[in-house]
Amino acid sequence: MKAAIYARYSSHEQDGSSTIESQLRECEDYILKRKWEIDHRYIFIDRAVSGSSADGRDAFKSMVAHAKKHPCPFQRIVVWKFSRFARDRESSAIYKGLLRRCGVDIISVSEPVDRSSASGVLTEGMYEVIDQFYSARLGEEVHRGMKETALQGLACGGIPPFGYVRSEIPDPLAKKDRKGNLVVRVKWEIHEEKAWIVGLIFDEYLKGNGLKKIAKELNNKGVMSYRGHSWDPSAIRAILNNEAYLGWRVWNKTRKIKLPNGKRTKRERPKADWVIKKNSHPPIVSEETWKKIHKRMDEIRSLYGAKIKDLARSKIAYSKYLLTGLIKCSEGGANFIIN
Repeated sequence: MKAAIYARYSSHEQDGSSTIESQLRECEDYILKRKWEIDHRYIFIDRAVSGSSADGRDAFKSMVAHAKKHPCPFQRIVVWKFSRFARDRESSAIYKGLLRRCGVDIISVSEPVDRSSASGVLTEGMYEVIDQFYSARLGEEVHRGMKETALQGLACGGIPPFGYVRSEIPDPLAKKDRKGNLVVRVKWEIHEEKAWIVGLIFDEYLKGNGLKKIAKELNNKGVMSYRGHSWDPSAIRAILNNEAYLGWRVWNKTRKIKLPNGKRTKRERPKADWVIKKNSHPPIVSEETWKKIHKRMDEIRSLYGAKIKDLARSKIAYSKYLLTGLIKCSEGGANFIIN
């Protein structure tokens, strides 16, 4: 019998009971006691990755790819707990079914079940339900903690908007981590070398220049975006619509959804769900400027009869034909096109 090992932990789970090293040690002991063969080429490890889906789990995907080979290089995949394999019941069922069709069983060291019996199948299902419950509850706790962080005007993670830089400060409530050290929080401070570019973008838009023209002007001047790339209209639009430049902390603005193809994308939440904390960091633009900008945006929406983001995605913004997207069929509502 040949066995592979899969080990994983999320960023919040790397403690003394679930380190990669402890998982591997217990899995290897389990395999050796049964005198199975283990090839160290087939030890798969995902570090600081959630088990709620296969997205981002490169080692997991590699393991499944190896299992599909003919002949398959192993007949067992040993995990410390079923939760290491997956925390989502749907993903767990799909991948376990796929692997079993390849002749590969999933074995949990700390949660032994006998799938040859009805009670064993039920027990494994209960483990999966508990794992998904834990994942959902943990998500709620993390969400609640991030909301509290946002209400304090602090960063909830991620890269600051263009024109700002991270600044670390002690936790305002003097919270400590597991080791007793004072928790470090992050605020945003103005990045003087880049903030003027943000001001330029707002000024140019107020002068009547369009997104494409502003992006072209910045590129001609050799001004680089946050990641050192050139500018495009969508990046200009994102800056003009980012309330962070007012000095506001806006959190819970979007949510992740799973598409039919299994991939995840972001969708904007209703404004009633947003968490907004004003005066959380120094502003780059005034509220007066912001109102003027968005008044002009509203006028453009009204003029073209479409949302700005839809307008930019279509050929309207870039077509060499003046009336592209503006002439519609009175019967079906479809756009007329050049033929």
